[in-house]
Amino acid sequence: MAVVSDFMEKWAANKMLKGQEITLNYKRVFILPTKAGIVFVLLLIIILLLGINYQSNLVYGLCFTLGSILFITIIHTCRNLANTIIANTGAAPVFAGEAASFRLHLESKKGANQAIGVTWASYKGNELQEELQLIDVTKQTGADLLLIKEAPKRGIFYPGRIYIQTQFPLGLFVSWTEVDLFLKVIVYPKPIAGVICPSGYVGEEEDGAVSLGRGVDDFQGLRSYQPGDSMRFINWKSFSKEQGLFVKDFSSLVGQDVWLDFALVEGSIDHKLSVLCYWVLKMSQEQHPFGLKLPNIELPPDIGEKHQQEALYALAIYGITK
Repeated sequence: MAVVSDFMEKWAANKMLKGQEITLNYKRVFILPTKAGIVFVLLLIIILLLGINYQSNLVYGLCFTLGSILFITIIHTCRNLANTIIANTGAAPVFAGEAASFRLHLESKKGANQAIGVTWASYKGNELQEELQLIDVTKQTGADLLLIKEAPKRGIFYPGRIYIQTQFPLGLFVSWTEVDLFLKVIVYPKPIAGVICPSGYVGEEEDGAVSLGRGVDDFQGLRSYQPGDSMRFINWKSFSKEQGLFVKDFSSLVGQDVWLDFALVEGSIDHKLSVLCYWVLKMSQEQHPFGLKLPNIELPPDIGEKHQQEALYALAIYGITK
């Protein structure tokens, strides 16, 4: 049985359409009767036997009319799925353990395609594990949808194949196929607050961990309070006047560059990367320039969204061979 299963898996993989954008066609769309379709066929057989037994033209007419509807339904069900264009429009990076959202766009080459069901091609026995998302695809604007899947660990996550089906118009047949849209998403390490002493930065120790708070040398002004700010920097005078909750903002006069160094963090590799990820996010939020040192890469001190993304990407793919 295992040999047969492997053969069927390889056969299906060879038949599967692959690409960032795929146009379904009749050669790669399969069709089978549903449970309702099987019951309908059995009903036709019973009606035909009754017609033969009683030699009733009325019964014959009913049987042939229902049979015509059955065959027309096959054509319309298959046509409703064929000529559909499905495209991979990307996925935003997530942190390990979070749900990744994969964006898909569907269009119709010929008219509208109704009640198209899309889900992951993951099975439990012969049943799909995920529920179908039903959408109607118009020729003018198409349709967009999100497929959600949990990203278990850091790195480049590949969620797998997409299952597409339709039972429109009568639900007597199901037309289906599987496609590989090369879906992938960058998964950053899960941020973990941990002890780290970045070289070139003067921090304050609080509750056994080193805080990368702002400098305490030169007063710059007031800014809005953010969760995690030290209580000793709160401007109680403005708070007592009901002007809002503000904290005193200082700049550090430390002349050295600030580095987040892999070698300064204790623990396993994944724990080190998670701690570094936490501090990358924290220092980016505080708009403090920082550099990142890993055994195989070094990012010079900088600031901004691009620098943050480069640092997080370096942490995500560290030690992972493509």
